[in-house]
Amino acid sequence: MALHRPLCRFLALLVLALQLLGGSARLAGPTYVSEYYSQAPQKLSLYHWYGSARLFVFRVPENTVVMRMILQTSKGKGAQCQNINITAHFRAGAPPVINPLHTKFGTNTVALPSFNITIPLLTRDHTNVFLNISNPVQGDWFVAAHLPEDDGKIELKGFSAKCSYIFQPQMFVQRLLNVPVLQPNTSRRMSVSLIHPVTHMRIFIPENTVQLAIQITNCVVNNQVVEACPVTLLIGSNSLPNSYLKVVHCSESVNCKKTLASPPWMKWLPVTVENSNADWSVFFNIAAQLAVCTPTESGYLPILFKNLTMFSKDVTMNNEEMFAASMRTNTTEATNVQRSCFRTRPVLREALDIASVRFYVLNGPEVAVTSDYPIILLLNLNTGRDSGGTIILNLQLNKTSLLTENATVFACLSAGSPVIAMDANSVNCGEVAMIVGTRLPGLEFRPY
Repeated sequence: MALHRPLCRFLALLVLALQLLGGSARLAGPTYVSEYYSQAPQKLSLYHWYGSARLFVFRVPENTVVMRMILQTSKGKGAQCQNINITAHFRAGAPPVINPLHTKFGTNTVALPSFNITIPLLTRDHTNVFLNISNPVQGDWFVAAHLPEDDGKIELKGFSAKCSYIFQPQMFVQRLLNVPVLQPNTSRRMSVSLIHPVTHMRIFIPENTVQLAIQITNCVVNNQVVEACPVTLLIGSNSLPNSYLKVVHCSESVNCKKTLASPPWMKWLPVTVENSNADWSVFFNIAAQLAVCTPTESGYLPILFKNLTMFSKDVTMNNEEMFAASMRTNTTEATNVQRSCFRTRPVLREALDIASVRFYVLNGPEVAVTSDYPIILLLNLNTGRDSGGTIILNLQLNKTSLLTENATVFACLSAGSPVIAMDANSVNCGEVAMIVGTRLPGLEFRPY
């Protein structure tokens, strides 16, 4: 038996070495974390006003790659429990706009429709529905559920029994740890294979970015250089009802490059590369370029600070006097971009109460608009209390320097970043950009 001890020790060391190597290989790959969230079940009633709906909110963590919504519905037992449909609405960033009564909104009102699914409660007393979303946008996700419209019949209390309809949403997410960062103007060597068919990255979009370009080059498949890379490039995140996700099938073109205007400012933007053939090992270089407009010094902050400090000395100023203070218009200069940039005007946010705010244009309310550079007005709606509600914009064209020519002003309202390029013939603005905005009614001036 003594002759076999060195051999046994060698085998034990060999097994230990293989385990360590296997552990190192696992550590080298992506690390996923699964999380589960649940909301308390709520009882639903027939819809007759917005209070009949039930609203739920979930927060999707950063770097989430897969989100699964689990919708559990049930109903009571008895003759009073009829077959019925439950409608669930979904929206990222704000509560969904629902309209079960099919009422009409006011003139010049834009109401974005929500993504919804219908859950039938038939013979079974419970039903489970699953909704899978890959690359979901991080942050708050809202779910609203309601029953069909109330038929309006009058029921005497105590003479008829009501059926109980229960709705409970749950969320399962899988997020990635240590996501590689894609630096601008820096090429990075990445790969996808049978073991890791998907590669996740992210890039930070600074403020005043007007354009993002991502390109894949130097593609090698199974140790052979190829021109058309057999991968799929995904830029952005999925959201409901709209989506910022842009998909590029690199195998369809030799030049795998995607240029996007108006990426969302001050956010981490996911970048995903998927293998088109699971049996291939693909190595490639990926690089990103950003076109940023750098604002010059605005010049209004010292004056505004001086005006605000006057309140501490028992000196009162009204809004008109404060706005009439000498301000200098904020302009921008183009950096790494071969076209016109934009100008900005400072906007003051005034809280009227806990549920409403008002915005003022400093040194306004007049804003000069020219055909050379678009002007940007930034409305701060990131306080955490601004989800939902209604934005009311009042735009007027009161004068122009043109005496014998017609003038038209195009305006676009968008979230995340401004839409610089606008098509005068399209219903929406920024249809070719990463963020699609809502085009406001055009303001026209005719001298005759």
